[in-house]
Amino acid sequence: MASNEENNSFNNEKNRKTAQRLILIEHVFNTLADRMWLYAAGLLLMDAVLKLNDEASPITVSSMYGLVLNVVKVLLVGTIGGVVERMPRLSGALVPLVIQNSSVIISAIFLGLVFGSSEALIPAWGLFTIVTVFSSIAVLASVALMNVVSRDWAVEIATDDELTILNSWLRAIDQGSLILASGLAGIAISYDKMIGCAVIGGINVVAMIIQGILLTKVYKMMPNLAKSKVIKTENESYTKSYKESLNDKMKYFYESWYLFIKSIVFLPGVVLGVLYLNILGMGFPLQGFGRQSCLTEATISIIYIIGAVTGFVAPVMFPTLVRNLGLPKTGIAAGVWQIIAITISIIGLFVKDSTYNAFDQDAECPVSFDNSTIIQQEDTFWISCPKDGNNVDIYQRPETFISVGLIFLSSILQRWGVYLFDMAVTQLFQITVDNNERNRVAAGQFSLNSMFSIAMYFFGLVWTETCNFGSAILVGSALIVLAYFIYIIWALRNNAMIEGMNRTEEFDSEASSNHSKTSKFDVPYETEEDEISEL
Repeated sequence: MASNEENNSFNNEKNRKTAQRLILIEHVFNTLADRMWLYAAGLLLMDAVLKLNDEASPITVSSMYGLVLNVVKVLLVGTIGGVVERMPRLSGALVPLVIQNSSVIISAIFLGLVFGSSEALIPAWGLFTIVTVFSSIAVLASVALMNVVSRDWAVEIATDDELTILNSWLRAIDQGSLILASGLAGIAISYDKMIGCAVIGGINVVAMIIQGILLTKVYKMMPNLAKSKVIKTENESYTKSYKESLNDKMKYFYESWYLFIKSIVFLPGVVLGVLYLNILGMGFPLQGFGRQSCLTEATISIIYIIGAVTGFVAPVMFPTLVRNLGLPKTGIAAGVWQIIAITISIIGLFVKDSTYNAFDQDAECPVSFDNSTIIQQEDTFWISCPKDGNNVDIYQRPETFISVGLIFLSSILQRWGVYLFDMAVTQLFQITVDNNERNRVAAGQFSLNSMFSIAMYFFGLVWTETCNFGSAILVGSALIVLAYFIYIIWALRNNAMIEGMNRTEEFDSEASSNHSKTSKFDVPYETEEDEISEL
């Protein structure tokens, strides 16, 4: 009897380990396919719209696309999460999987048809609407699937100790896929946009099949996943009315903002939110600026990869900086670094070959010319201007790329400061906000970040050309610098108190295994490029 129990225990452990490996393999395919589309969609959409309508602006197209995706995510991700939560576990994983990849495949087909045809098969904004709608559906399904895997299935197939290791591997895969997918997608669509659409669509088909097989195998292997997620009691057997549900949501929204505002780290939270106004934050508007400056998708992908690697240095250095400077002053170091990096972009706006002309009263913006006046230059894998329907350059290639290079160098260098400040503010919240208020305070911070992120896209809708895009850089940079100066004053005034609380927290952490002290806030799941990359 004892032998059978030991054998069952061994088999359960063996099944757990196998299930965890399968989940990690599934996550590789999921994140790789998802990140490739997330990176490529905006770039492909810009060029496709410009081919159909050469009067459109890449910055406008990319900013509108990003704005719609962010608004949809903020408004609907909670609702979609609730729907998936009520589904059986296997259906809750497979349905978002099929919807996500099918939406990407449909979008890739439409874009491929436009690039492969010499005729205008669909109006420019008709194409924009189709791709944006299906991309929005794909984003919602992607968030739902990642929630299912990382926040539900992972918990059921791992012990507490195993879960820590599993989470670290899931996060490492997220970061690695972000770099690899950007490079693969950039190279594919730079080589040939129609082939790029086919490659990305094909990878999503393969990923969907493999993920479905792996998820089904894990589900059958682990009996815990077949158990009901919610066991209702008699008091929970009734369904709330729409009015009651709405009142609860409004109450939670009010409490989250009230607790957030009255918290001691409200000002650092506001400063973190202001960072989401950064137009140089490796988002869709910066992609539009790069394409309008005649950088190819491959060049932009290399820039994004370097920026990601630069940002990843921050977590490595964070513990050392906190030990030597203290937590509040680590935030100051992050701010000083980002301000220096911002200065580089401002210099780039006023060097000799800059197209920014907002302070030139005699200059026109946008610059008006017909394509026949543009000197056609040979394209390279790294430099190529967007084309119209006749395969003619729409924009004049810069004589030198000093201005563009300085602006993108600034964007790359800012990543270290952004990542570092985000970690500093997160830990400030963890050590100063009461345990029973953290989720609500985090919800207030999330709402603020979302508001500033949405506002950033309006910069790209107001300043839509390379000749005035610098105004978006100047306005966003001015607000960020002002916010950092406010934080520096706050940090110097509260440094002693925060350090005292931090030492107490470290002592409590050594005496207790309570993970609520050291875990990040339980906010809606946001992947690396969804949250940090927008900063």
